Amino acid sequence: MDDRANGGDPMSRRKEEIPGARKSALLLLSMPQATAAKVLAHLDEDQVAEIATEIASLGDVNSDATSVVLDDFTKQWSKRAGSVSGGLGRVRSLLELAAPERADTIVAGIDRRVIDPPFSWVYRVDTQLLVRTLAGELPITCAVLLSFLTADKAASIMLELPSELRTETAVAIANLDDPEHDLVEAIEMGIKEKLGPNAFERQYRVGGVDALVDLLNRSDRETETSVLDALGSLDEHMASEVKRRLFLFEDITSLDSRAIQKILASVDMSKMPLAMKGVGDDTVTTILENMSERAAEVLREEIEVLGPARLADVQVAQAEIVAVVNRLDAEGEITISRGTDALVV
Repeated sequence: MDDRANGGDPMSRRKEEIPGARKSALLLLSMPQATAAKVLAHLDEDQVAEIATEIASLGDVNSDATSVVLDDFTKQWSKRAGSVSGGLGRVRSLLELAAPERADTIVAGIDRRVIDPPFSWVYRVDTQLLVRTLAGELPITCAVLLSFLTADKAASIMLELPSELRTETAVAIANLDDPEHDLVEAIEMGIKEKLGPNAFERQYRVGGVDALVDLLNRSDRETETSVLDALGSLDEHMASEVKRRLFLFEDITSLDSRAIQKILASVDMSKMPLAMKGVGDDTVTTILENMSERAAEVLREEIEVLGPARLADVQVAQAEIVAVVNRLDAEGEITISRGTDALVV
């Protein structure tokens, strides 16, 4: 019998009571979606179907339940791969063996920012909450925060910022030159205060058909097809619902001119030549018709110069553009009908 039939939140039970497929679903949903999509691509059809079903059926899950699964995974991984640890204590132990007379001096000179870098807490905060907070900040504030993050994390945050702030932040990053420690500390403290203490007790919003659709929108076409086929063999109705909500690169042609032009103004146009390799003539024509004559000519030339491209690279470029389309939809800049009707603005 399904845990949900007994009442209460099945994710609040002890970890030994969480089924394996549900553990896998929670683990995948705790990863960046691009990473989760790559993991799915390496699973067999039955595993994909079982996990996809769990993802689609999950509701919101509290951070304790997710932490249990992540802790369990970490322990299992440690048993296989062994574990190493760093920190000042580890440094001191090594130095006392290698250069005991200089150990204290070297440890004292280590920059604390290397051990506990500014804004390292950003990775524990809900991205949407952080974006809402940054929306009211100056570009230089956003630039300083983003400059301390990994490129992937910074890009995911920047992509969600309002368009004008995003542009001004990009300029500020380009002009940023090793900000003073006091400025970094003041910005960090200010943002932390505005976020409030509850921001660091993250409630994971995972599961549901929307989560599976988001994951598949960031997957390559082969993984998407495999997941949908496998899901269809287990739950045809759920597979149909997921298919209905998926937005494909070619679906851009179903939008009207205003929406297409908004998309073209928002995407990284350097990705467009690769994304358009191998698509139908209707898609190419529709996109070119919504560009200026000069821009269309340049794009045609870039597509021709590009030459043959790997299918996987084309699908990645298309997925990045689809991610922008979904962001614009979420921000209300365009409206995508999620039913069976045509996509409209």
